[in-house]
Amino acid sequence: MIRKSIKPNDRQRAVAKTQHQKKNDVSMLSQAEEGMKVKLLELQGPVMQLMIDHKVQHPANESTSGAPAPPGTWCC
Repeated sequence: MIRKSIKPNDRQRAVAKTQHQKKNDVSMLSQAEEGMKVKLLELQGPVMQLMIDHKVQHPANESTSGAPAPPGTWCC
């Protein structure tokens, strides 16, 4: 009988397993977030260059300050 009280029951094992899985999930999400941050930083340079190139090639598409861009124009 003493052994039975020391050994974790099924419910306790299930709770421990769930907690362990949650820790793994959080760790994986954290790693994925860091990876996305790196990719975002890698993409910011080329995107900014594209925006600059577009503005240089199409200066008439820029709207006046505060006015909305005409429909069908590429913005940002």
